[in-house]
Amino acid sequence: MLRDAPAEQPSRESEEREALTDAVLETARRAGVKVVHSQPQPGAAIVRLADHVATVDFMSTYLALGLGLDPSVSTHVAELRDRTR
Repeated sequence: MLRDAPAEQPSRESEEREALTDAVLETARRAGVKVVHSQPQPGAAIVRLADHVATVDFMSTYLALGLGLDPSVSTHVAELRDRTR
């Protein structure tokens, strides 16, 4: 679950979003779903985005390795590399 940092000045809309997110997390956990919860520290939007990108990149690489795949070898990356030469 990628979740943004709490709003610095909560509004009714942000409180409703937080309540819905909490309900989704609790429902998933009660259903036996393993949930990884990632929430960056408050700060600039680009820094919060970078935090999520780093988390997703790490998790996808770790998953690939766990599945016996080499994450450094990708037909998509090779194609992009060939097109940009």
